[in-house]
Amino acid sequence: MFGIVFAARSAGEMPHAGMKEFPVSLASVVDNTAIRDEVIDFSKLVYAAVAFITDIDAEAAAV
Repeated sequence: MFGIVFAARSAGEMPHAGMKEFPVSLASVVDNTAIRDEVIDFSKLVYAAVAFITDIDAEAAAV
């Protein structure tokens, strides 16, 4: 595995500041030439899971 890619589950959505339980797809990069590609080539990825990401409060991170 050469890396991990995550992308929003819904077309047109993007991870953003303040997001809570934002659904993303996770995939493993299995072909290291993917780093040079201008766009994602899904043949170089293996789907792994759905995850939910949440933006961390700056104050909470300082604790």
